[in-house]
Amino acid sequence: MKASRTADTRPSWFSRHSGALFASGFGLVFAVAGLLIVFLAVPSTRGRAEMVEALAVVSPLTAAAQPLGARVLLEGRIASDTPEVMRDFVAFRRREFRGWKEDGARRREQWETKEIVTPPLILGDSSERVPITVGGYEMSGEPHRWRSTEGLEHTLFGSSTQEITGFRRGDVVTADGVLEDGAQGRSIRAAHLAGGTSDAYRESLRESVLALQIVGLVFSGVGGILFLAGLISLYRARVGM
Repeated sequence: MKASRTADTRPSWFSRHSGALFASGFGLVFAVAGLLIVFLAVPSTRGRAEMVEALAVVSPLTAAAQPLGARVLLEGRIASDTPEVMRDFVAFRRREFRGWKEDGARRREQWETKEIVTPPLILGDSSERVPITVGGYEMSGEPHRWRSTEGLEHTLFGSSTQEITGFRRGDVVTADGVLEDGAQGRSIRAAHLAGGTSDAYRESLRESVLALQIVGLVFSGVGGILFLAGLISLYRARVGM
């Protein structure tokens, strides 16, 4: 009689080493992401910050002294007769609350941007004014916030908390853009509108560089540790076979 074969019930090699493989793969992804941040995102953001540092700072009163086509930081107040587009906002970002995300012991709010409205604005008072002639600029440092509910609410089929952040008449802002020839003097084609002074805008860019450096180093460090730990585990398993 032929001897019967005993079925091999041992788990596969991939099953036995799935933890080490997962750690190596996960670590490699983190390490690559961190290196991309350090070597691509950080230099790009630093270059932008250095470029902004070199720009001339003007006001509606002194903008006419700069040549046409010059990129400047225009610092001024939003004029009192600037049209309001939502409640008392002249430019705004509307977000909707989408619930909480559990992150270990922490709960993080999740928001979805539903609408961004950035129309032309007017900076300055009645005597010296510089209009932002074209909308579509980026916004940062919006000083005002309004929410539709006192607490955060989210329902699948009902209404959720709406949040509006933006600018109002009289706010001090800094427009990063190029001076043009307007109908009544200088105007500016703004690429970015930041809340506060030009110094605050520059400081926010410097802080962005530092934050990216920290994130990149953390990602690459943690990823490298996980990747090496997985490789060491696989090597030890191989040697012990």
